[in-house]
Amino acid sequence: MADTLLRMILRLLHAVESPVIGAAEAAAYPEEELDALVSAGILFQTGRATEIPRPARYGPGGALAVRETARGLYGVAEDEDDFTTPVPLTPEDVRQYGVSAARLAAAVRRENDIAGSGFQIDGGIVPLGVKRLDGVGAVTVYLSLPNADESALLARCHRLKSGTSNGRTTVIMPACLPLSPEAHRILDGIQMLDLSAADGLRLDWQAAFPAAQAQGKEPNYLFRKQGQGWRLVFEGREIIVQDAKGMDYIAELLRHAGSPVLAAELFAGVSGAQGLPVGSAGEVLDSAAMTSYRARAADLQSRVAEAEKNNDPIRKERLQTEMEKLTDEILAARGLGGRLRKSRDDREKFRKSVFIAIGRSIKLIRKHLPSLADHLGRHIETGNFLLYSGNLPWEF
Repeated sequence: MADTLLRMILRLLHAVESPVIGAAEAAAYPEEELDALVSAGILFQTGRATEIPRPARYGPGGALAVRETARGLYGVAEDEDDFTTPVPLTPEDVRQYGVSAARLAAAVRRENDIAGSGFQIDGGIVPLGVKRLDGVGAVTVYLSLPNADESALLARCHRLKSGTSNGRTTVIMPACLPLSPEAHRILDGIQMLDLSAADGLRLDWQAAFPAAQAQGKEPNYLFRKQGQGWRLVFEGREIIVQDAKGMDYIAELLRHAGSPVLAAELFAGVSGAQGLPVGSAGEVLDSAAMTSYRARAADLQSRVAEAEKNNDPIRKERLQTEMEKLTDEILAARGLGGRLRKSRDDREKFRKSVFIAIGRSIKLIRKHLPSLADHLGRHIETGNFLLYSGNLPWEF
């Protein structure tokens, strides 16, 4: 794929919060590309550069510091090993352009028919709006920038998974960020798109969401509340089961696949209590703190699984004790309804209540669809933190 000025800008925006490019860099691309980006407001002239590459007309050499004198602009090589006589510069030599992330976001919305407005960066995440796809429905779209490393991206996506209710979330990155297999597992349920691979700024939504090509096709994996019951589809087989708290708990875990969820959060969301967050229900305790708690819980659970695999019961017991302490920290920070509580008593109460409800619902599902019950039994980990480790494309 041929490089363009737009792709160069996207790569910079991917790595730097407020990139600036010099006229010499822009001159490497066709002039009409620069004019188009300036016209769209994606590029805008900013303050004069204070350092520039040595203009080609002066032959090879290092970068020049820009100096303004009574006789005009001059470039000075400040490296003692590369002393040269100051050379005269033109306004074009020192011209530079800033990149407007806000105008880029507006252009992405326009080119991709995303319904949304405004521009606000919240911890590296820009809400773009909603994209509607035939056969898929509403997809919530975000722009992530900059993306210096995998851990920063994962922290943002953890936050998005905690607040997503319909399970259809897309995160657009300005350029490609290679992700580890573990990251792909954690991000399961969030569609990642690379803007630098788009046709201009128009993304290939049909390739990203193949279901959009099969409008009207019945889902293979569905977990949807319908009236007074639940419509469940697993591997194309469909059943209807009666409503129960355990079904709500399971649905929340499926929506947040790969992300640990505190038993108290599930309990609060289903019971309607306030004070602990679950999805969009409840009052947010502290988004930064909860992100940190969930990251710690994910790390501890992966280490518990590793201890089980290595048949190391002593390490497993120590890690499980750490999980209990982590739960106590959260519950001590604020109890349900804002009241201070005895965290250890509550921890066990919530764990038992959620565990029993999920067990009953899986038993109910088994009567009608044993294969789904087996799948849930294998992939739902219970405890003070619960986790669905499956990677099926559930619809809700």
